[in-house]
Amino acid sequence: MQPTCPIRDINHIFEVESLFTEKKMLSSVVSIKKIDAEHPFRMKRIVDHNRLVNFIDQGFENMRPRQDLPPVYIRNGSLYLTPSQEIRNQITLVTNDAYGYVMDEKHSININNMEDFLISEHSLNKA
Repeated sequence: MQPTCPIRDINHIFEVESLFTEKKMLSSVVSIKKIDAEHPFRMKRIVDHNRLVNFIDQGFENMRPRQDLPPVYIRNGSLYLTPSQEIRNQITLVTNDAYGYVMDEKHSININNMEDFLISEHSLNKA
């Protein structure tokens, strides 16, 4: 559990543990959140003196509405369940056959600075 992602409850921990126990073939369970507006198909890189190129080259500019793009997820940093032996063997918390545990946006808040803290405080108080 990363301290910068503190918005989780005990049920999340129990559910991750249960997933790991039930699915015997897994070597880790990692919490993730769905990406919506900041989808990788819409991302750019800067190369050669500020020339924009697609982060993922599909051979065309993907102008589809985000609702039509395939679902994409990112680690939210809240929960990792990986046995120490797997960490030593693969030298990572996210193993090759990791299982994704999807969390909602509210429980995926990442606090890295004072602004993040204030935004999360506001978000939690209005809920």
